[in-house]
Amino acid sequence: PRFVRRTLSLSSAQWQSLRHSAQQQNLTSNAVLLTAFARTLGHWSQQPAMTLNLTTFQRHPVHPQVDQIIGDFTALSLLALDPDPQASFLTQAAAVQKQLFADLSHRLFSGVEVLRALRQRQPDSDVLMPVVFTST
Repeated sequence: PRFVRRTLSLSSAQWQSLRHSAQQQNLTSNAVLLTAFARTLGHWSQQPAMTLNLTTFQRHPVHPQVDQIIGDFTALSLLALDPDPQASFLTQAAAVQKQLFADLSHRLFSGVEVLRALRQRQPDSDVLMPVVFTST
């Protein structure tokens, strides 16, 4: 496989417009971006079902001074998507947001741990989730 980093930046006005439109539909801007990203990948790969790696920030309160620690508290969570190809963008974005919130409620079992568990169940197969989505 060949990995290529792709980026896109929105102007401040475009970002504010997207956030406002998402909010009007009771969606987070992250769910809208994630849906657009997944639809683009699905179209490009001709495979709409996928599992994405999402970067999340996890600073667990394991010590009273944990907020004073400098470090990378990034963790990976996996998000399985199997969109209805006939559904509208807004319907898909609502489904993505619902799935995202449900999956994040299980984030104490990290994406790395999920991959390890899958590998133990299927030792002879490649268990790969190489695509990462991050939006900050």
